[in-house]
Amino acid sequence: MKNQRIITEGALLLSIFIVLLLFTIFVPLLGMLSIWALPIPFILYTVRHGLKAGIFLLVGTLLLTLAVGLIMSMPLAIMFASSGLVIGYLLKRKLSSFVVLVGSTLTYITNILLIYVISIVIFDLNIVDSIEKMSSDSIKTAEEIMVAIGQENKDVIIAYENAMEVAIYIIPSLIIMTGILFSIITILVAKPIVKRFYSELPDAKPFREWNFPKSIIWYYIIVILLSFMQLEVGSSLYLVVINLQVLLELVLMIQGFTLIYFYFHAKGSGKGIPIAITVFAILFAPLLSIIRILGIIDLGFELKAKIANANKVS
Repeated sequence: MKNQRIITEGALLLSIFIVLLLFTIFVPLLGMLSIWALPIPFILYTVRHGLKAGIFLLVGTLLLTLAVGLIMSMPLAIMFASSGLVIGYLLKRKLSSFVVLVGSTLTYITNILLIYVISIVIFDLNIVDSIEKMSSDSIKTAEEIMVAIGQENKDVIIAYENAMEVAIYIIPSLIIMTGILFSIITILVAKPIVKRFYSELPDAKPFREWNFPKSIIWYYIIVILLSFMQLEVGSSLYLVVINLQVLLELVLMIQGFTLIYFYFHAKGSGKGIPIAITVFAILFAPLLSIIRILGIIDLGFELKAKIANANKVS
């Protein structure tokens, strides 16, 4: 009887996944929302019935995806289904929210890399080469337009070329950041729904209380010093340095935002002001440098602890 119930539940969740997948593929506007719900059936099923049951559901889903003719959507199905499976398994083991985030992020990154490899091996399509070609074509087009209207500006063209070149070199960082972003969105969307069926979810530490290791500052200083060296563009060391710089600056920026949220929470100002600051900083990029400096100061001088102590005294 119990096995019958598990099978029935699996069939229902499998059907829900296929419907969500169809919406994601064929209804563009709704698909922008439904795509983040794709992992939920796997999270629920794995949390309730374990890893083995989750794997069976994954295999069944892939077979049904092929059966209904959605062959080209297989990478999408595998990416979000496997992420849901990993999240569900880690939640089942009652591991911390940080471990769940890391596990989900690594799953997304692995899938992105697999898609890249498959696109080269099977479809003879190198996404990086395609991006480079598109960038080169867009630069040529922009240059031709500027010449045609009599406003040729070599400095602008050179700056744009340099920006495109850097963008190609930081693709590893962009893949990692994409994995983190996908993981965060998946968890935020899934948590309220999963909590209704599984009450033993680990409590996540509030964003304002996040603190990265102090050693991040030293890593950042070393990377900055290395970046001042005349590294050969495209060399292995150059790629390592430029990608580490991007990732460490992202970490310090997040630390800066946590300080802002902590400060306004300590002052009892609610979330409105820090959210407004976040949106404004993202829209006005130069402010992100200030946020990053705040993150460095917070890690170096433990500003959150000082703010908390000041509130206790007052």
